[in-house]
Amino acid sequence: MSHPADLLVIAGADVPDDLAPLDPKAGSLVPALLRHAGALPPAGRDALSALIASLPQRPRDAPYPPPRAFERYPPGPGGLLMRLVRNRNLGWAATAQTFLLVTGRYWSAATYGGVGRGTVPLTPDLQSDFAAVLGIPVDRLAATTGVPAAPPNPAPAWMAELIWDARRLSAAQLRRLARAG
Repeated sequence: MSHPADLLVIAGADVPDDLAPLDPKAGSLVPALLRHAGALPPAGRDALSALIASLPQRPRDAPYPPPRAFERYPPGPGGLLMRLVRNRNLGWAATAQTFLLVTGRYWSAATYGGVGRGTVPLTPDLQSDFAAVLGIPVDRLAATTGVPAAPPNPAPAWMAELIWDARRLSAAQLRRLARAG
């Protein structure tokens, strides 16, 4: 939980534009980027990560939009986790696709919304999946949410890092990366 933007989310504060994802339209492209990266050998993933790091930060066209009404979650562990997911520029549909790619488990997009609203219980196993997607150690996440820790999901760390790094890119940049051979 060393990202300053995540610490603000955990504290219940607004994330300022200079720490927010760049382009809200880019989040839906994260699953395609993950699929592309997953098909690469390790050296290719390393090259892709280096390419992402080398890309210039595009100027922000507009402030990052506030959450839509259905993305405003009440206090609680599920709401916190969904706010952290939003901090990675993922909406509900992209969240469901991303969780499938990272953890191998699929839940509907609406189920993640239910977790955020507290109508779907946050189980230790689901929290472990969140930890894998967010790149936060499950024991630290458990200490933050108060939900007991399950064994860590064995998802590779590069996936969470790629999700985080993609938040600073525009939709056009992500489209090009996801198609790159």
